[in-house]
Amino acid sequence: NKYYLYLENEGFEKVVHERMCGMGGNDPSLCLWLKKDARQANVLCDISLSASFNDEMMLEEEGYIKIHPSLTNFGLGESNLWVQMTTRSAVQRLTDTSHMAKQMLEYSDMLQKSP
Repeated sequence: NKYYLYLENEGFEKVVHERMCGMGGNDPSLCLWLKKDARQANVLCDISLSASFNDEMMLEEEGYIKIHPSLTNFGLGESNLWVQMTTRSAVQRLTDTSHMAKQMLEYSDMLQKSP
């Protein structure tokens, strides 16, 4: 396909949702290429799709940015991809669950020794 880009060698990771894969060899599929960059202040927080003018107006009001070109250029229906960005500091950091479990065990041990 002339629109397909292979970006793995440039440090990007391909993300494909099982429901966005074409059924046959000539069917269109949608994949996103993502790359983490710790130096960037803004990060991707949501992706949406518009299929009508009303969808576009709502997404624009909510601060989404339209990605060009339209998805019709890639063999998909009349729609546009939109992304929403946020500052890196607004993203909640998740603690590693194994680390949390270890802390809980240490806390339990401490309570047993000194109730």
